[in-house]
Amino acid sequence: KKIDFDLILLDIMMPEMDGFEVCRCLKEDSKTKDIPVIFLTAKTTEDSLKKGFEAGAVDFIQKPFKADELLARVNTHIQLKTVREILSATNIELQQANASKDKLLSIIAHDLRNPFSVLITFSKLLLDSYDDFNRDDLMNYLNTFYQTSKQGYNLLDNLLKWSKSQTGKMDINPENINLKDLV
Repeated sequence: KKIDFDLILLDIMMPEMDGFEVCRCLKEDSKTKDIPVIFLTAKTTEDSLKKGFEAGAVDFIQKPFKADELLARVNTHIQLKTVREILSATNIELQQANASKDKLLSIIAHDLRNPFSVLITFSKLLLDSYDDFNRDDLMNYLNTFYQTSKQGYNLLDNLLKWSKSQTGKMDINPENINLKDLV
């Protein structure tokens, strides 16, 4: 438990505790559960194979073993473990990205609701009571329409730019500026 192993070679027949029990203990411990266990044993009956796989082993190699075969299987299971770890990390990243996307979409929906709500309310008011308004009131409402529409458009435009920057499709045109003049 003090050392992180990439793989464990385990015999079935051992004093005090057999390999099946050791394998079960390893698989029950959160620190060692993902370490591949290969039984290296002379005991390869059908019952032993079944019991070993049920305990959590990933492979069996029969004694006497061939060094080339042992190395090939060890390398294969270490590569599989590495791929599983990469997939697990990628899955976590995808879940976090998905949660961020959901939060962003919620914010976008909330931010877009306000301009549309203003536009709907004022357009309904104008439709229902157009003849009751004088020219100054109508100009005031049209100005509100314009400003609200512009606000919604700017929000959408910024979202599209952000989207392009996230997907690497944004054209970047660096230019020199004088910060002093800008400030």
